Parts: sequence; structure tokens; C-alpha cells
Amino acid sequence: MPKRAAVMVGYTEWAPERNWSRPMFGMEAAAELAFEALADAGVEKDEVDGLVFGGLQESPLFAPLAMAEYLGIQGHFGEVVDLGGATSAAMIVRAAMAIEVGLADKSVTMFQVANLAARTKTQNVYRKAIGLPPLPDLTTVTHDAPAVAEQVESED
Repeated sequence: MPKRAAVMVGYTEWAPERNWSRPMFGMEAAAELAFEALADAGVEKDEVDGLVFGGLQESPLFAPLAMAEYLGIQGHFGEVVDLGGATSAAMIVRAAMAIEVGLADKSVTMFQVANLAARTKTQNVYRKAIGLPPLPDLTTVTHDAPAVAEQVESED
């Protein structure tokens, strides 16, 4: 088998916003980000045959399969990576390894923050202890309700 190489050719991100003009589910946001990254890379979605995720709230057990179906991608490789702060780097490594050994020709790696509500609550305990205002609970965002900060009591 000829040696294969993996390179990162597409990238996208969204700036954080306090009130999103169009609130959406995680799967919708992941799809839009994936299509933006593919456009940046000059790659058509039909060329993608691998997906690597850090989690997807709408599908906690089968994220790559659910996302492949949502995007209309015929995948040969799918993986969920959960290594805490090393997740995004590990996802890139695993996508590159899949390409190098021939499990995928082109793979999309997507990082989303999982367990956002729990992480926000934990962060707010620490923020309160040092006198900072709380972060908003972004899981409460709907079309009719903007992000609202949750007051968290310290466990002291």
C-alpha cells in the first residue's frame, strides 16, 4: 500500500455571541460548521467518508453515525473521542491515523463542548468564589428566550 499523508485543509469557527440571532440544536450547528470547513477546504461533502466527534448532545451513543445520516455522508470511519482537554488534539490525530492506514480518504473532525450545563455550573461556583459574574446557562436558549445567567450557591 502506498504511503498516505493527512493534512488539515479546512477550518472554521464562530465567534461567541451572548444572544444568537438564530438559536439551533447542536446537530444543526455541527452541520453548518462542517459545511463551512468543507467549503474552506474546497472539498465536496460526497468526498468525506469519516467523522470524528467530541460528542453530540442529540446522539450521545452514535454521534458519527447520526451526523453522517444528517449530513448525507456515506462514512467508512466514525469515532467519538473523550479525553478531556486533549479531546480536540486527539480527534485530529485519530482522523489523521484513519486516513494514513486507509480507513478513510477524507475525514471531518468536529469538536463540540459536551455536558455544557454541568461545566457551566462548575465554572460559576469558581467564578462566584473569586467575585466574577456567572456565565449564562446556554442550554436554556430558545427562539423566545435569550441566554440567562444561573446563580449558583457555593458549597462552602
